[in-house]
Amino acid sequence: MSEKPAPITPEEQIDNLKQRVQQLEDTVHYLSNTLAIHGILNEAEASVAKKMRREGQEILAGEQQRLRWSFRIREANKERYLSAGPVRPDEEPTP
Repeated sequence: MSEKPAPITPEEQIDNLKQRVQQLEDTVHYLSNTLAIHGILNEAEASVAKKMRREGQEILAGEQQRLRWSFRIREANKERYLSAGPVRPDEEPTP
């Protein structure tokens, strides 16, 4: 017949529980450090994204201003060109 394992004494149970508690504390400490690192990274990522958005908006605003300026110059040149050129026969004002 097989022998039954010796029953665990209360002291052994306490030691096992202490070891398990220590393992759980180590796990919690590791996870909290990991989450803190990810939090820092998320803050850094958010800061970079915010900076990129701001720079993108500045570039977009500059491009819009350049396009408006270019459009105004084109319109002014068109008006100047049309007013300076000779009148075509089909565009002559009728009396």
